[in-house]
Amino acid sequence: MKTSSLARYDYLPGFTSDGRLPVGEYNLPWPLFSLKFGTNSERRVLLRYLLKLLKQLKAAGIDKAIIGGSFISAKVNPTDIDLGILKGKATRADLKKIPLTFKKADGSIYKPVDVVLGQSTKPFFGLSVLHHYKSAVNFKPCGVIIIDLDSLP
Repeated sequence: MKTSSLARYDYLPGFTSDGRLPVGEYNLPWPLFSLKFGTNSERRVLLRYLLKLLKQLKAAGIDKAIIGGSFISAKVNPTDIDLGILKGKATRADLKKIPLTFKKADGSIYKPVDVVLGQSTKPFFGLSVLHHYKSAVNFKPCGVIIIDLDSLP
């Protein structure tokens, strides 16, 4: 990715004292997102699953996605990635065709990405998807990452 193409993306601040992103919406391209949050082997495994899912979502007509929860925090080994759909042309029927689980080498089923199917302005239990993730950590305000799926490899 050329440096000049990074100008349209946000600067990502450091974590707060409790290990979360400061309140806000941070637009990051996939290469910077994976570099920033793929800090150990466990996180890189989750990123590989997330990338597969994001490519399928893009093919279904999704343009952008929200990442929230502990994966975008200072937590060393989060167990999953919280993903919300921000906007796109896909219908719920299109999205339901996309598998959200993966089979491990030992045959067990693994669900590394927790997905909220919705749009940014439509309510999800009374909240928009964006608002849900911005307050999802113990209902305290926190930051979210927005990934433009056109930035995927």
